[in-house]
Amino acid sequence: NLKLNTSTEKINYNNINILNNIIEDKHASKEINKIISLEEAKLLEYGTYMHEVYENADFVNLDNNLEHKDKIERFVKKLNINDKTLVYREHEFIFEDEDVTYHGIIDLVLVEDEIVKIVDYKLKNIDDPKYLEQLKVYYKYINSLFDKKIELYLYSIVDDELNKINL
Repeated sequence: NLKLNTSTEKINYNNINILNNIIEDKHASKEINKIISLEEAKLLEYGTYMHEVYENADFVNLDNNLEHKDKIERFVKKLNINDKTLVYREHEFIFEDEDVTYHGIIDLVLVEDEIVKIVDYKLKNIDDPKYLEQLKVYYKYINSLFDKKIELYLYSIVDDELNKINL
């Protein structure tokens, strides 16, 4: 007892051509593609812990930092962070550049009147050339948002060393 609805109404359709380029999806950060030793795992765990210390640090009210206060104070002084600095931590982004879609998280973005500082924390080694590629992506992304001078930094947490990177 099914009744079909019949109609003589014409259906018009338009053919639409959509460009369909293959888009490459990349992570901006360096990836580990090997089995790691127990020692390396402990270093990564310590690096994650210290990364969280900086992620949660109060860069303006330095007395609020209970863990590694001296280290945080030196870091703030090196970057001249003050109460007028806008601080963005763990800034996640998706950015497309030349048919490549990048997804990443910038550890620290400091926005001042005339300058934006991008800081990427590393546990120790800040000399790996792969980090330059990562910073290039961060630079392109931040440059698309701000009409300001952009400075790039790599920071070695263990060595308390801040390197300004020129691309």
